[in-house]
Order: sequence, then C-alpha cells, then structure tokens
Amino acid sequence: MAEEEKRHFTRHRKCSNKVNLSIGKKSFGAEIIDDSVEGMGIIIVEDSHTFDNGMVVGLDINDPYEKTEGQIVWLRRLSSGTKIGIKKIGPLKGSLRNYRLADIFLGIQRSQRTGMLEVKSGTVLKRVYVKDGDMIFSSSNQDEDRFGDILLKEGRINQEQYDQSVEGLKKTGKRQGTVLVELGYLKPQELVWAVGHQVEEIIISLFSLEDGYFEFTEGPLPTDEVITLKLSAADLIYKGIKRIGELRKVKKLLQLSDDAILRFSPDPLNLFQSIASDEKDKEILFYMDGKTSLKDILKLSSLREIETLKTIYAFLSARIIEVVEGRRSSDDIADITGREIFKGPEIKKSQEVIARIEDIYSRYKSIGYYGILGLRENATQDEIKAAYYKVAKEFHPDRHFYLESNEFKAKLNKIFFFITEAYTTLFDPERRLDYDKATHRQK
Repeated sequence: MAEEEKRHFTRHRKCSNKVNLSIGKKSFGAEIIDDSVEGMGIIIVEDSHTFDNGMVVGLDINDPYEKTEGQIVWLRRLSSGTKIGIKKIGPLKGSLRNYRLADIFLGIQRSQRTGMLEVKSGTVLKRVYVKDGDMIFSSSNQDEDRFGDILLKEGRINQEQYDQSVEGLKKTGKRQGTVLVELGYLKPQELVWAVGHQVEEIIISLFSLEDGYFEFTEGPLPTDEVITLKLSAADLIYKGIKRIGELRKVKKLLQLSDDAILRFSPDPLNLFQSIASDEKDKEILFYMDGKTSLKDILKLSSLREIETLKTIYAFLSARIIEVVEGRRSSDDIADITGREIFKGPEIKKSQEVIARIEDIYSRYKSIGYYGILGLRENATQDEIKAAYYKVAKEFHPDRHFYLESNEFKAKLNKIFFFITEAYTTLFDPERRLDYDKATHRQK
C-alpha cells in the first residue's frame, strides 16, 4: 500500500446502520458495513447496477449535520448486491455521538492536515488550530477557559492580581498574559508555559462533552498568535480521558465485555507515540499480552476499577493497544513489553538528532531494507522483528516534536514509512525472496 493510500481515520464496523444514497432525484437505501469521518463501506441491493466508480452520490445518515456527498472509489458486484467504498467530500464533520474525538485527533495528525477543528455543544464553542497535523493553538467561548481564569483557579495568581490584569487589558487592549508580565505577576518564560497550559486545558476539556458536533475545515491559519505549540495527539487523548469522573460513563465509552482480550498494536506508529503517563498506568500495560481478559486485568490491577478502565480506554483510544478479534498468529503480535514502549529514548542534543535524520534520509534508499534495519542478509525473523521495533522507535515522528522545522518532519515520515515497508517485506518469506533476487540482480 502506498503511503498516500493509507487510511488515517479508523474504520469502525457497523451493524444494521442505514444510509440513503441519492443520485439526482433518485434515492436508494443501503446498509453501512464500516464507517469513519472520512469514508464508509456500504452494501446496496436495490438497483445496484446504477452505481459505478468515480460517481458522486448524496449521503444521508438521518442526521441533518451529517448530510454530505461522497465519491465511489471502489465497488464489488456480488450475487447478493454490491459492496461500495465511498470517500466523503467536503469538510470532515459529524456528531460526537457517532465518531470518537480520539479518532478525529489522530486522523488529522497522521494525514498532516492544516486547518481548524470546531466543536459545538449547546452554547459551548471551542476551536483547535492545526498545522501540518500538529495541534498548535486553541480557543473557547467559555469563561472558565479564559487565560486568567485558569491561572486563578490553579493558584498561579490571586484575585487581586487577576482584577488588576483585567483592568489593564481593558485600558490597553493587550492580551491578559502580556499585562500580567508587565505587572510583574508572571515572568516572560512563565508566560510561554501558561499559554501552552491554557491551550492544553481547552483541548483536554473537549473529552468531557457527551454530545455535540464537530467540523474540520482545511485552509490557512490566522497568523496573529505569537505563541504556538506542537502537542502530541495521543498525549492529549490520554489526559482528556483520564479526566472523566464517572464509572458509568467510562463503561459506556469502553464497550468491552469482561472476556475481552487486549494486546499491543503490532504497528510501531501506534506503539511509540509520545504519552506522559504515570507509573501506575504503565503497570497495566504489563497485562496486555493477548491472553489476559479484561476481567482478570481488573483483578490484577493495583488501581481502583474506574482508574484501570480509564487507563485501558485511553490506551485503546490512542491505538497503543487493541482488542484481539478472532485467532491471531504469533507473527501478528508485538513482541515487546510495556516497559520498552515507554522507556525514553537516549537524550541527544537537537543538532545530533538533526544530523542523524539528515544522514539516514540522504542514503536510506541506497542502503535498502537490510541497511535501514541494521541487519545481515541471513537475519532470522526474530532478529528482523526486534530490529524493526528498535529503529521504528528511534524515527517515530511523534518523538521529535521539539524539532521546529516541518522539513525534518517530512523526512522523518518518509524514513518511518520506509522502515515499515522494509519490515513487511523481509518478514514475509516469499516477499523477502523476491526482494533478495531483485537486489542481487542490481549488484
């Protein structure tokens, strides 16, 4: 699969969900097989030969906000009807009842989009600004999300200092943070932290919303914000879910049976994301072995039930772990421990990291699949798997947020994709044999 063809938004299986397709004045009923904010798979029986590749159809999922158009990108005609793959046209939008906020965050990040995510729930309106997949700023119309109110609530400033800063911003038109620095209540370096904290708090608060609508509009961002951040989507998901306070709500969101079996995702792009989890939460990952049931994990965990379930839901939502479905081969299980996943990489200076990226980027195609993984041509499958996780962790884009240049982000993405391509080829005996023959012919 080419890099540009990868699905960035998770498809969720549906049972008996209906959608109406329309072409002109004609309407056709269909059943949704799987669905994401970006596209869906459906099966249609009625007049199925009416449809063809490239055709644009209207989509109505019995929700006015989700009425949109889509383009047919593939179809398979069967005796029982026609299976159709549809890519939705226009802004990414939908109801928070139907789509998970975590999927939206990760999908936007991994498709490296630039634009604004707007979330509405009643009178609540919050916006998240995204550049090349990175969440860099946010805003809210809620009083409790205002800069000074957050600092006051957390005891960073007192009421008198808050009131003086409000008077100052009214008189000068300056931002409250700037006024607080000028008054001497915040140091300049503290202002950067405080703005970042406010941005995080607004985004994290979105996970408390049970209902509402979202819409992501691609396009250039406003340029009047001086301080912008680069925030890990996985870390925001983790922090947002950990704020949920009701056991009932967590169980409703998790939707897992007691017998559900959990395991690590075999995809390093999911495994090695940047999450600042605490030590007790990390301990729960030791039970993600593809054998232990949720019921047994709850018995083994030293945390309260609600904290254990929140942690599991957070790691599931960030795609670090997944539910085992059906029988899995040993080749499809990540041969790695929770300790290895969260063990921090060796701390290097930015210039050393940049030099390493530049070096590998300049020659990754010439050194080939064995070279990028640091392997001999007679490497065993266990050695291939171990090398894959080691190198994928080093070059995971999410672990290098501190690098300012988008140029390095693009290079990291290409290196990471090549690493995964190398693994999938070398781990498969037939594909590896074909690759070896092809490379030997070129020598």
